[in-house]
Amino acid sequence: MRREILLGVLYSDLLGFHTYDYARHFLSSCTRILSFPTMPNGVEFEGRLAHVGTFPIGIDPTSFTKACFFFLYSSLCKKLTLEICAPIEPGEGVRSETYHRS
Repeated sequence: MRREILLGVLYSDLLGFHTYDYARHFLSSCTRILSFPTMPNGVEFEGRLAHVGTFPIGIDPTSFTKACFFFLYSSLCKKLTLEICAPIEPGEGVRSETYHRS
C-alpha cells in the first residue's frame, strides 16, 4: 500500500511539506521503498523531477481565537434563544385579564 501511495503522489509537479523533516522523510521513503534516486529538492520519476519543497505556514492565533469565540458564542445564543423564547402555540397567548388590575 505504501508503494502505491508514493507512486500516486509522485505524479505531482510540486510536493510541499510543512517542515524540512517531513520533506526529508518523504525523500528517504522514496529511496527506501521505491529505490528511486532523490535529490534534496526532488525525486526523479519517469524521466522528470517531482519537486519537493518546504512551505511552513501557520495561522494567526488572535484571529483563530476570535473566530472560535464567535462560533461558540453564536451557537450558545441560538441555544438560549430556543430555550427561552420558545414559540407560543396559538391559543396559549397571554390573556387580556392579566393586564387589568383589580
